[in-house]
This record gives sequence, C-alpha cells and structure tokens, in this order.
Amino acid sequence: MAAFNVVQFEEKDGSSVAIVHREWLTPRKTEVFWPPHKRSASFYKCLRDGETVQSDWKLYKIKKIFYSCDDYDDAKEKEKLAEVHSDFEDTQVIRKRPRVLPLRFQNESGEEEETESQLSRPPKILNTAVAITNADVCQGKSQKSRSPSTISTVSRKNSLDCRESSNLPSTSQSNDSVQSRCSTPVTPSSTFSGNQVFQSRFIGLLSRVVEQNKEILHLLKNTSHTPQHTQNCPDLPVTLPLSKFEDFLTLENYLGDSDHQQILSNFLSTLDKTSLVSATNAILKYCVSFRLAKEFSYLGTRNNKKPFSVHILKKVIVDAVKVAVPSSTRQIEDQIKIWLKRSPKSHALEVEKQKKHEFQDSGEEAVL
Repeated sequence: MAAFNVVQFEEKDGSSVAIVHREWLTPRKTEVFWPPHKRSASFYKCLRDGETVQSDWKLYKIKKIFYSCDDYDDAKEKEKLAEVHSDFEDTQVIRKRPRVLPLRFQNESGEEEETESQLSRPPKILNTAVAITNADVCQGKSQKSRSPSTISTVSRKNSLDCRESSNLPSTSQSNDSVQSRCSTPVTPSSTFSGNQVFQSRFIGLLSRVVEQNKEILHLLKNTSHTPQHTQNCPDLPVTLPLSKFEDFLTLENYLGDSDHQQILSNFLSTLDKTSLVSATNAILKYCVSFRLAKEFSYLGTRNNKKPFSVHILKKVIVDAVKVAVPSSTRQIEDQIKIWLKRSPKSHALEVEKQKKHEFQDSGEEAVL
C-alpha cells in the first residue's frame, strides 16, 4: 500500500480533506488515528516520517479515500484537487452532456441548432414609465393622423385577406395562428371603449382628491376659529419679576381666576422653547427675582423659608413649561427645586455685578 493517502472525514467532523500516513489507518481503512500536534511544522514532520500511533491519538471516521501514492508532493497536489472535485482520477475535464430540445420546442424547419455554451446577454433595461408614455403618445398621434375612412379601408383589407387565407388549406401550425389573429381585427370602437374606461377611472380619482381637499379646508377653518391668546404680556396688577413678598401675594390673588392662569401660562410658554432646563429657568427668572427667590424653597421645611410648591404660581409655571417643551411634571418640579436652591448664590453674584457697574459709572462721572 502507498505511504500517503488523501482522505475525506465524515460530515460530523466537517467533511474536510487531509493527507494521512498508511500507518495511521485502521485495518479496514474506515477510521484513522490523528496526532495531537498543534504546530503545523511538527505535524508535517510526523506525517513525512510516518510516526507510529500513540495512545493519546484520537480516532476519527473517514468517508472516502480519494488517492494513494508514495510521493508527498503528489499527494499534496491531489489534496488541493480533492477540495474541489469529488473524483479526480481521470485528468480529463468532464463536460456537461449535450441536451436536445423536444420536437415541440424546435423550429418548424426541423433543423437542429447547436446548444449554446454561454447564455446570451440580457436586454438593456429601459425606463418602463417613459417607454409606456412614449408608446401612448405615438399611438395617439397615429390614431389622430388616420381618418375614419382610412381605418375602415384597412379593416376591410384585413378581413378580405383573412377570408382568402381561410379558403386555402392549412399547411402548418403558423397559418392557423395567422388566421386566428386576422379573425379579430383592431377597430376604433375597442380603442374608444378603452379610453372611456381610463377616463372614468381618472374622473373617480379626481373626485376623491376634491373631497379630501374639502375636508382639509374644513379642518383648517375649524382650527383657525380656536381661541388664540395674545403673545404680549397680559395686564397684571404687579410688575414682573416680583421683588417683594407683598407683590407675590397680590399676584396669587389675581391668579385665583382660572382664566387669568391660562392667559399667563400661555404667555410664559413663549419665552423659551429650547430645552426643559432653559425654559424653566427663563420662566422663573421672568416671574421671580433672585432677591425674592432666596426666601423660598420648594417645600419650605428648612431655614425658615417659605414653601413655593403650595402657591398657584408654581402650577402656572409647570403648565407653561409643558406647553413650551413637552415633559413630565416631575422633571419640571425637579428643575424648580434646583433653581430655588441656587437663587442665594445667583442673588450674590447679581449684587456684586451691580456694584461693579455702579463703581464704573461713578469713575466715569469723576473723570468727566
């Protein structure tokens, strides 16, 4: 037996192809022992030397032995062929058997055409919509250019030709097909009926579009009659931002009316629509000054501060932020807590900034 064998393993082992030594095969040549080498160099050395089977070698089943030889290089070439071809003992290239079409699919002449080895190139893809439009235009022009007398003459000629061909004996299948085609000549009435169907469908679509437009206009008119609040600041009994607690209480009494709450909320929602934080801070700063805000906390439980959450102004601010930037009540309340907590530092910075401006103004007056 040859020293080297090109074998194929079972499907459960990957159906891979490999070269094994004859010493590794079992007596029935249905299984092979595989050396546990991890490096390719050590494996090929073991294969060339025909190392004897050891106890730690694993046993694998083989599906087929492709080739056997004593030359390792020859076995290597056959291994590459075995990965592509299932049988390579014959070096000749196996061609596909010629296929002959049945008689019913052959031409009438009966001449046998040679089978093409390659498929023909597919036709060029054209724009279907443009092609159909051009065909319709050309058909319309041809119909307009023909007069009724010309159409009737052509139809009579076709009918006479069909009668003459019907008197002749049928010699082939093609003559029968020609007669069947001539038996149904194209008339202007069929074209006219097709145009009527198209016009009826087109008119139906136009009527639907008109109805939809009427519904849209009706909805727009209804929305235009909805009450729109003015974008200007409403007339309030106090001036914003509030700087005194007495003014704060006056505004609370004014906001006891739900209409006043809605008007002020709609106006405040137009101040800033950038983000939740920006809108909340802008509305709070517009309504309450830092000087008054430092006297409040959200719940009023520490440092003898007044609770802000129990007042109507808090509800108005929450509603305004929801309109400006859609968000939850919890998110808006959390941002109000942060703003009130930072109000003492903001007031200190505001006072310091005001002093700097006063000092600069006094210096400029002294120079003058």
